[in-house]
Amino acid sequence: MLIDTKAHRQALQYPSDLSSTKEGNTPMLVTFSSDAHADITLFGTEALQLIRMMGRTDTVPGAVLADDVPAALARLKQALKNAPAAADETADNEDDDEEDKVPLATRAFALLQLLQAAVDHKADVMWRH
Repeated sequence: MLIDTKAHRQALQYPSDLSSTKEGNTPMLVTFSSDAHADITLFGTEALQLIRMMGRTDTVPGAVLADDVPAALARLKQALKNAPAAADETADNEDDDEEDKVPLATRAFALLQLLQAAVDHKADVMWRH
């Protein structure tokens, strides 16, 4: 299958040395894009965690083909449902500086919308630095 979308061409423009996300080399921001939805930008740590929850490797740039998006969306929803709530995490660590930690499910909301739009329009999803 030949993929020729604007977002895919942009994802391929990054040199190979930027595609590594080894420890200590986490991107600060990751932008998710699809022809079916506006771009979504997330902090790198959370973005990589969500990418792994979709069942993908956390390589940036990366992509999910349109045929695989429904499965990735289902995996992400299930993983978020099974993830511990932020209130449970902070209950044991009351002295933490992160008093108002935003739950990962809340951070994932826009990405879930993007993935659903990609499913509805049978579009690919890409992510890049």
